[in-house]
Amino acid sequence: MSRLTNNKGIPNKCVGCAEVGNCFGHMSCPEICKALEKLKHYEDLEEQGRLIEIPCKVGDTVWELRKCDDEVYRIFPMEVKQVVPYGSVMWIKMTDPVIWHIYAESTQTYTYKNFCDFEKTIFVTKEEAEKKLKEMEKCRILVGELLFYPQ
Repeated sequence: MSRLTNNKGIPNKCVGCAEVGNCFGHMSCPEICKALEKLKHYEDLEEQGRLIEIPCKVGDTVWELRKCDDEVYRIFPMEVKQVVPYGSVMWIKMTDPVIWHIYAESTQTYTYKNFCDFEKTIFVTKEEAEKKLKEMEKCRILVGELLFYPQ
């Protein structure tokens, strides 16, 4: 994203604006200044690599792609119950810590996921999950053929 303000919070491009002197509709100058300061703050964070966009919020439905007991991958709709932006540690075994950001559950199952799992095993839309499942099925077929017919 290109910056909308300079490092002092002043808009980069006001030249040629038909609304010069009456910027941003009916907002007063103090309101414009507050908005520009906030924009400057977020742009600074983005440039420093410290701005995080969280992929979902509590109450959202996410779609998990999971391998079931019968070895078949299925898609489960899950309701996000908890979001921990900075992560939380869960111990699988005493020696295997896992950091999770999202806890979600459905009537059949529950899951703890890391933000890195989005677009791999957990998705914001059902369509994205279905697309990934189709890709995995194509890969499985190709890998299966390679295993049985090595070159």
